[in-house]
Amino acid sequence: MSHTTSILIASLPLAALIHGCTSSISAAPGDRGSKVSPAVAAVTDAPATGTRVRHANGAVAADSKTASEAGVEILRAGGNAVDAAIATSLTLSVTRPYSCGIGGGGFMLIFVEATGESRALDFRETCPKHVGLDFYAKLAAPASGYDPSLYGGRAVGIPGQLPGMIAAHEAFGTMPLEALVAPAVRAARTGFAVDADYLAAVEKVRSLRKAHPDLRPTSRWVWDNLCHRGAIEIGDIIRQPELAEYLEKFGREGIAAWSGPDGIAALLTGVDRAFDGVLRPEDIQDYEVVWRTPLVVENVFDDYEALLMPPPSSGGIAIAQVLAMMEHRLPSAGDPLPGSAAYSHLMAESMRHAFADRARHLADADFVDVPVERLLDRESIKRAADRIDFEDVLATDSCGVIGGGPADALRDSGTSHFSVIDSRGMTVACTLTINGAFGSLVAVPEIGVILNNEMNDFTTIPGESNLFGLKQSDRNLPEPGKRPLSSMSPTILLKNGRTSVTAGASGGPRIITGTIQVLLAVIHGGKSGRDAVDAPRLHHQWKPEILRLEAGLLELRPDLEATGHVVEETGGVGVVQAIVVHEDGLEPASDPRKGGSAAGW
Repeated sequence: MSHTTSILIASLPLAALIHGCTSSISAAPGDRGSKVSPAVAAVTDAPATGTRVRHANGAVAADSKTASEAGVEILRAGGNAVDAAIATSLTLSVTRPYSCGIGGGGFMLIFVEATGESRALDFRETCPKHVGLDFYAKLAAPASGYDPSLYGGRAVGIPGQLPGMIAAHEAFGTMPLEALVAPAVRAARTGFAVDADYLAAVEKVRSLRKAHPDLRPTSRWVWDNLCHRGAIEIGDIIRQPELAEYLEKFGREGIAAWSGPDGIAALLTGVDRAFDGVLRPEDIQDYEVVWRTPLVVENVFDDYEALLMPPPSSGGIAIAQVLAMMEHRLPSAGDPLPGSAAYSHLMAESMRHAFADRARHLADADFVDVPVERLLDRESIKRAADRIDFEDVLATDSCGVIGGGPADALRDSGTSHFSVIDSRGMTVACTLTINGAFGSLVAVPEIGVILNNEMNDFTTIPGESNLFGLKQSDRNLPEPGKRPLSSMSPTILLKNGRTSVTAGASGGPRIITGTIQVLLAVIHGGKSGRDAVDAPRLHHQWKPEILRLEAGLLELRPDLEATGHVVEETGGVGVVQAIVVHEDGLEPASDPRKGGSAAGW
């Protein structure tokens, strides 16, 4: 399959579409002198979750109100969507330190409506040079039996967050980096209020320290400084002065503050090695981001064009497969709408196909051959969809678009997604992660950074499940420089060359299933962004053979069990942030499952 973006129909700027007025064209990559045009007809910022507000000039949907407002602050100051994305991501590093941060990495999908250009930025963490295929298989179990790919120094992959922000800024940014870090610096210095989601992450640390006493030294800084030793309540203020000072330094010095001669590579790797890790300064200094060509899938559903993240994301391929299968079979199922038993059965069976392919074939395409063309072949997808029986479930080994034999094949609190659209339709979908809650639990106290536990996303020990219950192919074994397979799924859907909806999620493999259902609720179910994000969801990942339903779908349980599904209730299927473009403005929607709040103007 060719990944070249097709020629898009020339379009008016978003503000012109809404108000009938004109606006300047956004800066091309590298045009650092260009400025965003003055705002047109500012509208009220979005208040608390649940209120429907449309915005003429730009919008940000993040899982933190402070982070959403940081992005809008930059848009108001004349920045474009990438400028706002950098500010949002760094602010999330402050307000959601258990989900993401500069000790982690992620993916960013960028669409420039004015030119039709789309880019995919991969700043995913990579495997250190001193970790090989059998590294974890040879390790002795810690005293309390925890998985060393989950906690401590040996769980840490080489972070890519700050190199990623620099790459995005150099290619598309229009404002000085020092201005973009300012909202995050302010949030770190003055503090932010603890919410229910933050408190749940603190309880996870408490339970880990109780179950694994040998993790108490590892987690001491996190427990003392970010968890207040467990004596913490909703509304308490968390301040991070060390992180504020470091972010200011990063704003002044750029990447040199991270990996340069006077950066913090030696400090960071010294802390990692103090907790049995293997990171070396050269791991930090040699890390490289990768600009990738997005997966561009035309007519993915009802004439929408999808911009998707390629491998090592598994989400892009899975979303394209499920959307195509649903479009192909919905008519023969009687065109049921989301929330019905027939729709839910078809959705679950489509998910089983996609997750079977994920387990068998997906990995870092820079290291192994990933059959992307075959996985996205429209006729193969249709044949797989045609095997779906509306009265029964498929046999486990019959699942998959292209098959390939049996494979063993999920929950994540260490990820955060946000979406941005500016006044000219420039769109960013970005997913950030440190993997598990508070990552590896290893902190770098001098700069207030939590290091990721991304090594658990590799197949660390063949045949054993990772943090999210996924048993993955040996194609995903760790190798120096390799990126672990990811479920992160930043997505942009276009119609007539313009962004129609952008979405993504946190939640491990439920990122994929949550994002799909929100997209379909908008483009097939006709829901607003707010209603699509709020609606109850389901999850099936092929193995284990369990269909998980949120409480709002449990009334479908008898019908789905009669079809052959093993049904269980689940507390949540992903945390989705989306922006829907309407004729009268932008509608950002932040998922109430994590207490986020969108903003716009």
